[in-house]
Amino acid sequence: MHILHKVALVALLVVSCVHSKSVTFKNCPDSKDSAVTEVDVEPCSSDPCQIKRGISVAIKVTFKEVSNATDVQSKVYGYIAGVKVPFPLDNPDACTDCGLKCPLTGGTSYTFNSSLPVKTIYPAIKLVAQWELVDSKENEQFCFQVPLQLI
Repeated sequence: MHILHKVALVALLVVSCVHSKSVTFKNCPDSKDSAVTEVDVEPCSSDPCQIKRGISVAIKVTFKEVSNATDVQSKVYGYIAGVKVPFPLDNPDACTDCGLKCPLTGGTSYTFNSSLPVKTIYPAIKLVAQWELVDSKENEQFCFQVPLQLI
């Protein structure tokens, strides 16, 4: 491989590592069987993730399905001063354009991908974001929380 190609590849890997990070997360307090193994947020280079308002945040969640589900929906909330505030998603249907092939089968590992627009009207604050994946009967498929700072 030509030296210039090697330098370009290393630079690309460094840039990728700076902007995407496996983040510290915890299962939701009421979560029973959540089997999330990894959460990546882009852009994120520190804990808590500092997210600039006016961009979209990409999220990648690796999880093991706990039960069978024919369809699943995403729900996102922010805990702000102890109040659970819903954040609207452009695509709440987790079976469409999120990397999942529905129906989901219990015991199988999946990778879920989505994005969340961080609007400029949102205040610059620290919060805990909660992401849930639920089926049509509101049965939890996964639920986790991550600390964020909107800047």
